[in-house]
Amino acid sequence: MVKVKIYGKEQCAYCKNAKELAAQLQSQGKLTFEYIDIQAAGIGAAELSELVGQPVKQVPQIFVDDKPVGGYTQFSAIKF
Repeated sequence: MVKVKIYGKEQCAYCKNAKELAAQLQSQGKLTFEYIDIQAAGIGAAELSELVGQPVKQVPQIFVDDKPVGGYTQFSAIKF
């Protein structure tokens, strides 16, 4: 099963869209996902950049099977 992890924040429209798409794909049995609110978790830009492996200036940051794929646009283009 494909595992998706989405790092985002609540006031971000792209984060909300990514979470909704992941929930829809999960309901279809195509993946499992976890959403991490970076503000609630206390994750700053430096820590998120370290996870991604390059400087990060925006959210969401999405990982598919522990590999960074980018944001909502890149995630929505993946065929599961």
